[in-house]
Amino acid sequence: MNYIQPNNYIMKTLFLIKKRITNKRGTTPIRCRFTISKTRKEFSTGIFIHPEYWDKDKQKVLDEIENSKTVNSQLSLIKQKLSQAFFNAPNSGRFF
Repeated sequence: MNYIQPNNYIMKTLFLIKKRITNKRGTTPIRCRFTISKTRKEFSTGIFIHPEYWDKDKQKVLDEIENSKTVNSQLSLIKQKLSQAFFNAPNSGRFF
């Protein structure tokens, strides 16, 4: 989803996994990538899942696992906090 700030800055948020990066348990970190006016930053959410339980299109964990609601709520909270920070940022245009 895209958010547009009154001064025409655009923010996009994306959750993704990198299947090629797995730990000994076979899980991979869920990453968050956000872009503000063509400047991209990416970080790990600290949440690990098995790649087969990730819905790439919906950017959420499938309901097939026990804690899917908790994980999806955590992802939603991260997105909400990023959006809040974006809208509360000073009008200087400096986000990073």
